[in-house]
Amino acid sequence: MGMPGFRNDPPVIGNAKVRDADTLVIGEEVFRLSGVDALEFTQICTRNGADWPCGREATRALDGYLRGRTVSCAPEATDRYGRTVARCTLEDGSDIGEWLARNGWAFDSSRFGDGPYIDAQDEAERAARGAFAGTFDQPAEWRRMHRMEED
Repeated sequence: MGMPGFRNDPPVIGNAKVRDADTLVIGEEVFRLSGVDALEFTQICTRNGADWPCGREATRALDGYLRGRTVSCAPEATDRYGRTVARCTLEDGSDIGEWLARNGWAFDSSRFGDGPYIDAQDEAERAARGAFAGTFDQPAEWRRMHRMEED
């Protein structure tokens, strides 16, 4: 495992396909949203005492939010899986990672101190949005428990 490679390429703009709640595809390029760690597609959470497919719901929510809108992804790095780590926004400048965190589908992934999405995440928790409507494991912990490679 090497260190991710820094990138300063021009933004890639187009219609994005949602692979999962923190991975987009524009054309042939795969983008991993920077600064957030979203619920895994197959992740199960608990709400009102019952299991619910929170990862699939997060993916569907993002797909609905982006549908028909132009996305711009500004590359920041390349991760160990060859994906382009990028900050992605909509044509009006809205940050997609912030939207995910504000709606409880993704979590600030800063490892030290408060990251760029911690306020949005706190707002989602206070309002019991997304995963905060029930109980869940943080995506990194869920991956460890289910033996998935960490993103």
